[in-house]
Amino acid sequence: MSDPRLQVDVSEWELACCGGPLQSGDVVSWRLLFIEDAAAPEQLWTATPVGDVGPERTARVLDGNGVQVAWTVRGRELPTGIVRLRGRFTATWHGGDWTDDLPPVRGRVERIQLVRELFEETHGAVPDDHSSTWHAAGGGRTFIVVPGAEDLADVEMAPDPTDEPEPDLRSGTYRQLTGYRVDLQLLG
Repeated sequence: MSDPRLQVDVSEWELACCGGPLQSGDVVSWRLLFIEDAAAPEQLWTATPVGDVGPERTARVLDGNGVQVAWTVRGRELPTGIVRLRGRFTATWHGGDWTDDLPPVRGRVERIQLVRELFEETHGAVPDDHSSTWHAAGGGRTFIVVPGAEDLADVEMAPDPTDEPEPDLRSGTYRQLTGYRVDLQLLG
């Protein structure tokens, strides 16, 4: 991670709840979570163990190039020491756990992209690696995110998510704003 920039995903619900308005040029301080992603570039980190974080969970603090981020998984042990990882970052304002002790990452917002994901109806079990949403309309229907089918659109300011129209479920698929992809220029 030699470039002093990070690309950070911000969930629509996180920003709506606690993140406040967001526009290009803003200086922000966010705690970041590391999410494994095989498609992301490989980065070198120092992984330090964290104490008890709950049943069947393992956590590490990842430290690299002046930033610290949280890495938590369920059901497997994580490595410690120098590690090479592929992943992305997501911002969080919801703590109440060990991540509250991490220093926030401070940066200037250089770019904001709306992320609209494609959802399709499923009639079976939701795979563990899929996001899903449930709608009460029509007797209760479950929709899952279609991997790799997101639409991105550049904006200067993240819009109020309450202005988004309700999805039309009749066709069995729909697109919905799920978050924002933010390019941050890191600040000291």
